[in-house]
Amino acid sequence: MDTRDIIDCLDFTLLDHDASEDELVSFCSQANSVNPAAVCVFSEHLEIVRKHLDEGIALAVVAGGFPVGSSSPEEIEIAVRTAVESGADEVDVVLEPRDSEDFPDENDLKKLIAMREAAGKAVLKVIIEA
Repeated sequence: MDTRDIIDCLDFTLLDHDASEDELVSFCSQANSVNPAAVCVFSEHLEIVRKHLDEGIALAVVAGGFPVGSSSPEEIEIAVRTAVESGADEVDVVLEPRDSEDFPDENDLKKLIAMREAAGKAVLKVIIEA
């Protein structure tokens, strides 16, 4: 495995709600120079990042109350659907089991189904917060 193979597996990430447009443009410039598999930002930065990101780099956004996975299935579905409709190639969400003994419980399954259906053809990455 060489350096390129490793970079092709990485998401270049800037998760800062307060990131300025200049910081986001600089972030995109850095991402464009290394050409990672994807960049990951908060959904409110999607439009700016898409505008400055080279073609071929996937745009991932975090949604559904990230980094806390306690949103309702309905809230998560809306957040994921909105991200995809806004142009996200990938959506990262957190699922936070309340009780590891019963994981996944009925509510977790509802969330997973809602996320998957809302994501459509977009890549969906579910992070299990333990």
